[in-house]
Amino acid sequence: MKSATQRSGRPGALLLFLVLSLFLLGLASCGKETTTTVPKPGVPETAPPGAPNDGPADPRVDYADLEYASDGTFTLDGKKFNGIAQEFHKDGTTLSKLYEYKDGMFEGTTREYYENGQISASTQWQKGQRHGPNLYWDKEGKETKRQLYEHDVAVETVIPGEEAETPNP
Repeated sequence: MKSATQRSGRPGALLLFLVLSLFLLGLASCGKETTTTVPKPGVPETAPPGAPNDGPADPRVDYADLEYASDGTFTLDGKKFNGIAQEFHKDGTTLSKLYEYKDGMFEGTTREYYENGQISASTQWQKGQRHGPNLYWDKEGKETKRQLYEHDVAVETVIPGEEAETPNP
């Protein structure tokens, strides 16, 4: 009596196909680097909605926990801070300040808020220098001033309702 492989010939062909497929797949992946990302404990693996998704979200700490070092950077536990520092108004629930840091310096956007929750100021930073728009609002949310900075130098100031003022070089 013939075995199942001898009778149909299909199981042997299927096995050969699988072996060749695995071999070719192995050749195709030769030389390619693989990386594994291990999430940090206590840090969310995804960014909040609307934020760029370029890795784990930065840790948040109380602004009062940061120390100002002699080299002009902010530190946490003796190390230059990377993350977000926050501060609340006296009620303990309304956000007062939100500052982003990288290597102990302001980096990204800092925001300050009135006690009613309305944003009062927003500043763009790059390596510890104001760089980009710097915006101010009143307690009702009306924009009161707009400035443009290039490497910590104001290059334009606009007061809504007035003409733009460009400083003389």
